[in-house]
Amino acid sequence: MLRGVWLVAVLTLASLCVVSSTFAYPEKHLAGPPTEFDMHRVPQPQNVITKEKSTSEYIWFQPQKNTQEVYRVMFPVDGPEEFVFSFSSPYISDLSFALYDPTGNLLPLEPIQSSMPIGEDVKIPTSVYIVKNSVEGTYVLVITTTMDYDRVSKLSTSSYPNAVLTIINNDKLEIESHYSSYLIKKGQSIGIVSQIVDVLTRSVPENIVVSSALLEVITPAGEDLEVTMTDSDDSLKPFNIPPSSGVYGAHIVASLPGEYLLQAKIQGSVRDPITASTRSFYRSSQHVIQVSPSDIEFSGTASIKTQSSGLLSVDIGVSVTTQTQLRAYTEVWGRNAQNDLVPVCWLGGVVMISGNHVSLELNPKWLQLAGVTGSLVLRGTYLNDLDTTFPVAISSTDIPVADSEALVSPATFDATMTITKEMREGVNPLKEYFQQLKSKNAAAPNLVLLPGYCSQDNPWSSSTKFENGAYFQSGGGNIGNHEFAGKVMDFVKNMQLPSFSLIGHSQGGMVSAHIHNYFFTGLEMATGGRLIQTVGTPWKGCSAAGGLADLGDIFGVACGSNNDLSLDGAVNWLAGITSETRKDIHFYTTTYELGNFFGDYCNAAMNLVLEWPNDGTTEIDYAILDGANYAGNTEKWCHTSSMAYPAQYTDEARNGEMNALAAR
Repeated sequence: MLRGVWLVAVLTLASLCVVSSTFAYPEKHLAGPPTEFDMHRVPQPQNVITKEKSTSEYIWFQPQKNTQEVYRVMFPVDGPEEFVFSFSSPYISDLSFALYDPTGNLLPLEPIQSSMPIGEDVKIPTSVYIVKNSVEGTYVLVITTTMDYDRVSKLSTSSYPNAVLTIINNDKLEIESHYSSYLIKKGQSIGIVSQIVDVLTRSVPENIVVSSALLEVITPAGEDLEVTMTDSDDSLKPFNIPPSSGVYGAHIVASLPGEYLLQAKIQGSVRDPITASTRSFYRSSQHVIQVSPSDIEFSGTASIKTQSSGLLSVDIGVSVTTQTQLRAYTEVWGRNAQNDLVPVCWLGGVVMISGNHVSLELNPKWLQLAGVTGSLVLRGTYLNDLDTTFPVAISSTDIPVADSEALVSPATFDATMTITKEMREGVNPLKEYFQQLKSKNAAAPNLVLLPGYCSQDNPWSSSTKFENGAYFQSGGGNIGNHEFAGKVMDFVKNMQLPSFSLIGHSQGGMVSAHIHNYFFTGLEMATGGRLIQTVGTPWKGCSAAGGLADLGDIFGVACGSNNDLSLDGAVNWLAGITSETRKDIHFYTTTYELGNFFGDYCNAAMNLVLEWPNDGTTEIDYAILDGANYAGNTEKWCHTSSMAYPAQYTDEARNGEMNALAAR
């Protein structure tokens, strides 16, 4: 393994200390032109659809004194030829299964031993069964155990399910679900909107009859709720969905902060228009979400003041709160020479609560470029909780900026002005510090390699291809992108790295982007190659990260859900990542060798709940980062170890390529 020996710098960190920041490095003051408004606004939840071909059932054992049977479940099989089911449980070695077809025949079962990966190091035992030559109708699965009655009784009282059964049919029906709102905090309503669609037409089948639609909820207190989904629920109102349209909704009020597990379940039948035959169906979608404890609200006021640097500070009024770290966004509008209200720029970044306001920096050059003297108003203003990713305050009205008249002279207007780096991210206060540090600590590592979600060890450390690298150890656990980024910045600060580029696996890629996007670090000083390279990063989330991939949550063990890795969380996180950051990212993907229905796979259990194709964790559909540089896909490499093909981070050809192309 090639590791450079680095010298501890004589230069102290005094120059870092004079920069006022809660973090290891100072925050960037982000801004951009009006053409970028759409990419940074609060995403629309109806555009982020969770699609499931499968049905999942949470199972609590039902102890019986005179038999070893602990559960019996009936489920419809509505597709011809074959179906697949999996059974996940920490107690699977103590269980046996008997499957009966619609005629009562006992079917032979040959399990594919698999597991549901919870990060790199933790896996939930799972058995997968492929049932060939299946017939339509109701199947019965009987589960027995070798555990004694007392142990089964104790397990059955757990707040968490004892097992999860997942079934996927080879047919053309899916459930589509999405949230009703992304304002996710204590006291707000959480709504789920769902429908059954034909995968060919992407519409509700004409001859569908829904017999049951339910939303099952497990609250942070462990309470299991069941709410009826209807075609007239309040969760449908924002989307103007009329009753009897085949779309169902339900909602609850999040009375507690913390984690909620939500499962939409729809059952019914569909009549074939050609054969006139009727077949039953059952589909479910899973959602896991962290609800913020935040109580912050906008006061509806804003003011502006000129700093000693000549830059402007826009102070946005908020209610007093205990919350300190947030991501802010607003659009600046102002009056031009014709007194028309025109867009100027957007402002954003990581902000701290200061008294009763949050502050964003405005470079007057944006006003000169837009031909605006002042009389500013703020539009589309919102605040995101950096821990949960979702908005906790959204202003539905314009916020006038007091004392904002005549901020610049019309004589300085310049519609042809080139947008500079300093206009986009502010002035880097540490440039001189890093230049001095480099002269003192020239042999320091200049490549930092990051692991992914819930990884106890750094998977890159087994490679012999990386030169002069520093290997960050997250220590495992479930942490969001912002907290993860803070730990990485502490790591590079302690090592006094004057310049470096980043290579990230899985979530480590998102963390790399987060650091580059929001903070001035030694990453800004690296030259001669790629600043950020990633492998297997779920940029747009993972369709199972809000559902069955979160078996750690479902069973109450190991790593739990991570909002940033879910489809809905990722799109809200991405709303803060600028086009300039994306240009500096090169990303790689991998997959199994593509095949037919449930043909090849990286992980048999995960293939039941992921979109195809995938690498066993990250789906290709959600691995593409718009505005970044796609470095290509390689088949027969999987996300992590113990899958059907080698782990993607052990591909030494790619590792050598990334090492050679990395900025230093």
